[in-house]
Amino acid sequence: MHPGYKLQHFRNVGWPEEWIQVAETMIRDEWETYYRPKAGAVPAIVDTNMKKMFSSAKPTTSGHADPLDLYLNSPVVPQVDDPLKYWNAHLASPSEAPLVHFTLDFLSVPGKSQPRHLAPV
Repeated sequence: MHPGYKLQHFRNVGWPEEWIQVAETMIRDEWETYYRPKAGAVPAIVDTNMKKMFSSAKPTTSGHADPLDLYLNSPVVPQVDDPLKYWNAHLASPSEAPLVHFTLDFLSVPGKSQPRHLAPV
């Protein structure tokens, strides 16, 4: 969910497409289950930041743009050095709030700190 990498990063480092699809499915399942706004809960007016952020994204055929689809289909933002700062800057936007909370939760998961040789088998 780093705007500078997205799914393209995995392709760039040589992951098999099957692995990338699994990663995307996991992201989408989490989004659908816990974060995606229910029908009618999305504000009718999309603010300027949201329009600018996703202006080059491909439109969906249903006419109802899913924020995660828009994000994943928009180009990477290579100048982002700090993804937490990037996403926190979007918190004030009601139209972006569900995607921002989803992303911040993912990016805030602590890494494993136990050395591999000490990990339980």
